[in-house]
Amino acid sequence: MRRFLDGAPSVEIRLSSSLPARAEVAGRASFLARAVLNLLGNAARHARHEIHLTLSVVEEEAAPAGQGSSSSVLVLRVEDDGAGVSASLVPQLFEPLVRGERPGAAGLGLSSARWAVEQLGGRVLCCTGARLSGAAFELRVPLHVSAAAGEMVLPRQVLTGKKLVLIEDDAAVQEALSRLLRRLGAEVLTLPPAGVGEEEMLRQLLGALPDAVLLDLRLGRREGTELWRALRAQVPTLAERVIFLSALAPGDAAWDEAAATGQPLLAKPLDLAALASALLRVCPPAR
Repeated sequence: MRRFLDGAPSVEIRLSSSLPARAEVAGRASFLARAVLNLLGNAARHARHEIHLTLSVVEEEAAPAGQGSSSSVLVLRVEDDGAGVSASLVPQLFEPLVRGERPGAAGLGLSSARWAVEQLGGRVLCCTGARLSGAAFELRVPLHVSAAAGEMVLPRQVLTGKKLVLIEDDAAVQEALSRLLRRLGAEVLTLPPAGVGEEEMLRQLLGALPDAVLLDLRLGRREGTELWRALRAQVPTLAERVIFLSALAPGDAAWDEAAATGQPLLAKPLDLAALASALLRVCPPAR
């Protein structure tokens, strides 16, 4: 957003935000950036004098009504004072090559924004009731708050003395990540998934008795969730200490399957503050 504001067109842009501290969206930052820039670019093309941007967090039901489960969602609302969107155009608005009456665009911006947001498990909406009488769009994506508002989780404080097992099929990533974790005070045991059967892998995990298991979702031909299910069947208490790692994003089948387990799921490249929060969750400090 800063990149857009620095090179913004000659219209007045107002931004208001009520985001809590340490608010994070899971998944690749490039997807979120693409969606936001496309929405802002669309508003800039159609605005006469003003664009209003509002950032907020809302709670949405994550389970059937009455079951008391909800999740935090980041909402970016983008409004302009242009001519608005014809009601007849709204149903096709996010399809490729569909554009309004104003020339000068290829008609790919909104469809690209929708695609990018869907990779993050979110959605983009064309809204009614715009205060500026023009078009209004809302971007909604699931939010991960890695720590309580205003609280900073310090990775070194959490990692020092922790015994971690890292299961990662990319040797270079495994080496780099294990070296970093050791520098932050953790004891790290790496288990190569290739050439090791499930029974032997479980035997080594049981022998290690780690505080947490950092488990990649993609282990060659094997899925990380398969190993987690085997672990849950034999040692449920150790399965509860698994933290999934993945370069995928919400919407991918493997990501969604891991998310459904209820275990922490972190996107690569790894954010150390998010890892620290996940460690506090799976192995909270003794009271």
